[in-house]
Amino acid sequence: AKVGPPKRATNHTMIRRLLLASFLLAACTATTPTARLTLVETVPVGTDLGMGELPSTAEVWVEMLEGADASADLSHFYASDEGESLLGPVVSALEAAAARGVAVRFLCDERFYGIYPELLDRFSTTPGMQMRRIDLGKLTRGVQHAKYMIMDGEDAFLGSPNFDWRSL
Repeated sequence: AKVGPPKRATNHTMIRRLLLASFLLAACTATTPTARLTLVETVPVGTDLGMGELPSTAEVWVEMLEGADASADLSHFYASDEGESLLGPVVSALEAAAARGVAVRFLCDERFYGIYPELLDRFSTTPGMQMRRIDLGKLTRGVQHAKYMIMDGEDAFLGSPNFDWRSL
């Protein structure tokens, strides 16, 4: 049999997969009556993948950061911004959260810090923000690829977009 790359999923297939994932997540959180699940859409720069029916990742990140009262814990592969981008308002919301007293902690991969240090260096000198790097290459021969945000220990985002202007 000829083996090749997998076929690209259609929008209908993607929607079915998203709905299945949302039902599974909803079942996992059914014991918490205030639990809420929101599906978001990430459209990387240079693609035409957007369906336009879901809120954008950047909008949801800003909303989450603006709603944080005590803590904002972020874990991303790396951070990179360039000029006017969808990440700009997220960075502003993150810095504003720190300025209003939210304890901001940002974890990234050591290897990619070496490639994209600018934004992370800026965060490390921002009052109220802690910047940490983990060298998983040294520990596990891998990379810190987890991407999540947790606000006030209650509101969480789990997904695949990098903290990067190209990803949003």
